[in-house]
Amino acid sequence: MSNDATFLRMPAVEARVGLKRPTIYALAAKNLFPKPCKIGPRASAWVLAEILDWEAARIKESRGATCAAGPLGLEKPLLPSGGPIAADLLPRLPAPPEAA
Repeated sequence: MSNDATFLRMPAVEARVGLKRPTIYALAAKNLFPKPCKIGPRASAWVLAEILDWEAARIKESRGATCAAGPLGLEKPLLPSGGPIAADLLPRLPAPPEAA
């Protein structure tokens, strides 16, 4: 984590991770989500770097070994469902014209 921390308040955390307040606090209580940091007497926020680490861990966990290597960390192209794309399903580009 860098020294120049960026803080996210609850609405931004909810929007970023797609979870609602009760779920975020329940996961944090079980140490399954980053805990908020006090930034004032009545204000808390989450450290963006910790949220990014949590997101990366969820992606790695859900994809398993298929995100281990290659461009963008992908071993093989993936469908939106997370499954690999069969080579025969990829669009075929026409061959370039022969040089005369």
